[in-house]
Amino acid sequence: MPDPSATHPDLADLEAARTGEAPADVDAHVRACEECRRMVAELATCARALAPVPPPVPEPIEARDAFLIARALRSTAAPPSRFDVNGDRVVDERDVELAAHAAVALGRRS
Repeated sequence: MPDPSATHPDLADLEAARTGEAPADVDAHVRACEECRRMVAELATCARALAPVPPPVPEPIEARDAFLIARALRSTAAPPSRFDVNGDRVVDERDVELAAHAAVALGRRS
């Protein structure tokens, strides 16, 4: 067993010990040295804290979303598009509501 008072492994070697990829002499030193074991434990804590959080799994379209989209479609069925005096289409609030509900539903499916 190596002498714990010997020179300590560098940070890269301690990280390799944390991941199980360190050479045998580094592993032996870490097992024998309390200070290095503590450092490897701190590296493990940091790695867990910095690990990426997986994105949420999208849910399939729910009945509530389908109902909201159908309701929005019914509410926009009439009247046809309107145009202002310049010939530009006037956006109806119902069109915006429909687009919003469709975007939410499609976002959950992708």
